[in-house]
Amino acid sequence: MDSYVLKPKAPGGITLFVILLVAGLTLTGLAIGGFGGTAMLVTGIVIAVLSLLLVIAIVVGLRRRRVFITLDDDGYTIEKRGREFQGDWSDVERMNVSLKTAKIALFHPGNRRTVIAHPSRMADNSFAEVRGAIFDHYTAAQQERQRFHEDSVTDNRKH
Repeated sequence: MDSYVLKPKAPGGITLFVILLVAGLTLTGLAIGGFGGTAMLVTGIVIAVLSLLLVIAIVVGLRRRRVFITLDDDGYTIEKRGREFQGDWSDVERMNVSLKTAKIALFHPGNRRTVIAHPSRMADNSFAEVRGAIFDHYTAAQQERQRFHEDSVTDNRKH
């Protein structure tokens, strides 16, 4: 059994919010230490609290967008945004990969489709690793299906 996690990239703005948090805490510390007045204290607290809330919101958002993938010889399980999707390799009829949008689509009978998308919408090393593992499982299932078909044709000819 193989497990993978596709994680979104942190936005560049998170660094700015961390710097603002430190600046707000510094202003607050200076004001408490007697180097500034009430205005500096209030400004420092407001900057620190707002920056902290923004950093927390970004971190929570990044954690919620992660995609968990578990693969074994029988099938797969995809968990994203609190929902779970499962499928058997033997049921996968077709597989499409888009490197441009970093998506893998697994097509099942009855127009059922499972899409695995990198949360950052960019193919990176983790996406390449997942893509390779899924392709290996898909190919093995296709080969098994072909062997089964050939064996059943051979058995029918004998009777």
